[in-house]
Amino acid sequence: LDFNIDGCVLDKSSNIQLWPIQCKIANVQHTRPIIVGVYKGAQKPFDSNIFLQKFIADIQRIMSKEGINFYGNKMPIRLRCFIDDAPARAFILNHHSHVAC
Repeated sequence: LDFNIDGCVLDKSSNIQLWPIQCKIANVQHTRPIIVGVYKGAQKPFDSNIFLQKFIADIQRIMSKEGINFYGNKMPIRLRCFIDDAPARAFILNHHSHVAC
């Protein structure tokens, strides 16, 4: 699975931002990303740990079961990568430029 997190402003006249967590099946051609989580607020989420808490719990649960059942077949799940732009990556990693040495 490939994951993506990126923030976006809904429109110029409001301060509402969306921060979706998207997932794409990496080894199946022509699959589209699906939204597996989303944050909506007046600004980006304050704490990336809180933002990702439920997502991480879900992934840990799936990984502990060694996959998911898909039409009666056990499908192993592996996290391949997170694809983020620089601001989203800095947020997810709790990287603040004033302490970046």
